Amino acid sequence: MVQDLYQECYEILLQLPEIYQPVLAPGLMHLKSKRLCSDRLELIINDLKDKEASINDIGCQIGFFSLSLAKMGHVVHGYDMDDKNIRICKLLNELNDIPNKPTFTKVAFGVETTDCFDSADYSLCLAVFHHIIHLQGLDVAKDLIITLRSKTKKKLYFEIGQSNESVEPWSKYLPDMGMDPFLWIADFLRNGGFKNIQILGRVPTHLTEVPRYLVSAS
Repeated sequence: MVQDLYQECYEILLQLPEIYQPVLAPGLMHLKSKRLCSDRLELIINDLKDKEASINDIGCQIGFFSLSLAKMGHVVHGYDMDDKNIRICKLLNELNDIPNKPTFTKVAFGVETTDCFDSADYSLCLAVFHHIIHLQGLDVAKDLIITLRSKTKKKLYFEIGQSNESVEPWSKYLPDMGMDPFLWIADFLRNGGFKNIQILGRVPTHLTEVPRYLVSAS
């Protein structure tokens, strides 16, 4: 049975355009991810002091953050729009020994789906909003930040692709974030109802040599 789960997970992982996050399952960790992710996780863990807090992972991808935080005792719900990602998350959930397993739901983060997202103490929204701006426009992104604020009781952990990552197709759809993208990011979050914006760190990506800001917002 376990071997069947591994085999199905392996086959679906190979169907993805890329393996973006590390694969959290013994026997599959040899599949190299495009992005390290442990650097962002460490910054979040160092800031997240609450034990067993509830967490929404918006755009959970293949569950690296959801599974990692659930292993620490948090109550985690991951959301992603891709069927394959959600299936992989559920398979990895079965392959990991986690007493309080995270849950995963297939849903796109959009204006018409906001009722599908439960409130939580903390929200993660990592590398999602530049795709929202690209595909749905800046006005929709502004509305969704307001929604995210209403769903987040304590603090949001937020990362967005930046306009200075000019080699990426989505970058031309982003507003000019200026010389220091943090200033634009902070204003964007404040306009959505967050007040206290803090830089947790600057993290590399696999796309360019430009580091991104990882921030907390409350």
